[in-house]
Amino acid sequence: KVVDNNGVPLAGVEVVANNTLLYDANGLGTTDANGNYRIELIIGSWQMTASMMRDFNGQTYRVDLTPDNPAAFAGSEGAIRNFVWKPSGGEAQQGSVFVYSDIMVEFLESQYIELTLEPQGLLLDGTIGQTITGMLTHTADGDGLTNVPLGRYKITARYLVPGESPVVLELKPRNSGEYADSLTADFDTPFGDLAIFWIEVMVKRQ
Repeated sequence: KVVDNNGVPLAGVEVVANNTLLYDANGLGTTDANGNYRIELIIGSWQMTASMMRDFNGQTYRVDLTPDNPAAFAGSEGAIRNFVWKPSGGEAQQGSVFVYSDIMVEFLESQYIELTLEPQGLLLDGTIGQTITGMLTHTADGDGLTNVPLGRYKITARYLVPGESPVVLELKPRNSGEYADSLTADFDTPFGDLAIFWIEVMVKRQ
């Protein structure tokens, strides 16, 4: 069975049985109106995943659901695998906001940049979001804030160098648009159907 975090059944969710030994040997299923699915499997070792598409602010997002038991199982024995769409689920329902200094104007050290993200309306999962404020951290993909629940955010930034007065930064979408005191943006899906989401912004001093 597949439900949301309140236990409401989710229809039309794609459930995939992945054969752990054979390449591209999968079983597919789709949940019915009651959130139920059933997939007939042959002998082998199988692992289950589930995902669904959600429209939000003019974009379509693929979100992965959380299984109650992620372990593989034998097809000859079968198994029950339930899934839930958690509001604060894993990386599948969270994105990153990456920040780039406008080096054509001035190089700003990322560890001194503070971002504030203010939700604009409900989040993708229909819950009320919270304002997020934090200093940028370094990741393999860039410097920014990670584990941000998917939604539309008003973004503001400050430059906080120890011993100096705080400086308000202007922002714009990376490589486009005009600078302003704030930027309202939705998460992009740079890799199509993959559950990877980010917002990229450029900053400079006012």
